[in-house]
Amino acid sequence: ARALEVTVAGQQEQSARIERLRHKLGQGITHLIPDATVNGDPESGPTHRLPNIAHVTFPGCEGDAMLMLLDAQGVAVSTGSACAAGVPQPSHVLLAMGFDEVAARGSLRFSLGHTTTEADIDHVLAVLPAVHERARAASVVRGASGGSLPPCRAESILRWPQREPLRLATTSRESIWRSAAIPSRTDRVLVAVA
Repeated sequence: ARALEVTVAGQQEQSARIERLRHKLGQGITHLIPDATVNGDPESGPTHRLPNIAHVTFPGCEGDAMLMLLDAQGVAVSTGSACAAGVPQPSHVLLAMGFDEVAARGSLRFSLGHTTTEADIDHVLAVLPAVHERARAASVVRGASGGSLPPCRAESILRWPQREPLRLATTSRESIWRSAAIPSRTDRVLVAVA
């Protein structure tokens, strides 16, 4: 019961701190990547939006590619809600809100919490431009290839740090990315094109 009392007593202060961090993140993203759009009500405050969620659309990028590249930099994001994790389709919520399929696929959710620090936001903003550039380049290659990627052999996929081959019954890179579970920070997936 004491933990609940402490949490409730500091809730307004904590919400305001997290909201300031979310605002810094949103401002930083749009400064570094001018065509990115921070979605949601631009007004702050409990009657306008949650203090801990920054939802951003990156035109010309696949959210899955950005997710993997950010994860490699120690940044955890999501391409959809927790209840839709692992679903290789654009968010039905974003589609219902009027996003087209391409924009919905290029959107990420940044969730901040009580442990998020200003240094965490600075790290995201430091790595984001290079991640965005790589994801956009990958999307251009994908678009130039008619929406599909060239095949690669499943035996060229390795799990790090164990270096054990993943057992995948597919031969296309797109299917491998869609079939493989999203790795944790200590279980990276390396892809070598054969």
